[in-house]
Amino acid sequence: MSAERSRYSPEFKDEAVRFVIDSGRPIAQVARELKISDGTLGNWVSKYRDEHPVSESPLSLSERARLAELERENRQLRLDNEFLGKAPPSLRKTVGERAVFVHRCGEGVFGVPGQAGLHAARGLDERLLRLA
Repeated sequence: MSAERSRYSPEFKDEAVRFVIDSGRPIAQVARELKISDGTLGNWVSKYRDEHPVSESPLSLSERARLAELERENRQLRLDNEFLGKAPPSLRKTVGERAVFVHRCGEGVFGVPGQAGLHAARGLDERLLRLA
């Protein structure tokens, strides 16, 4: 079973494409109104746009400055976001397939002034003795 291909005149194609471009309506909507495939009309519109590129006006001095400022801000925000998204490796542990974050408050060196090298277990004993 072979389907016969529809042939459209170049004038019909041009009018359909101009209708899409001038009206600003979606290709699918125009294709339904013209009773043609939206893929076919989309191909015609793409070909027209490739052959007739729209030239954009160059940016003014203030627009270029604003663009540079926004690019700098975007770069900084990406770096901040990347930094904040990472937990320190010492706090990241895995148990099976799950990631577990360990609270390190009670481990390591206590912040006792004048006793910087004091480890947690030894510091606890000395504090208890001072209270007694």
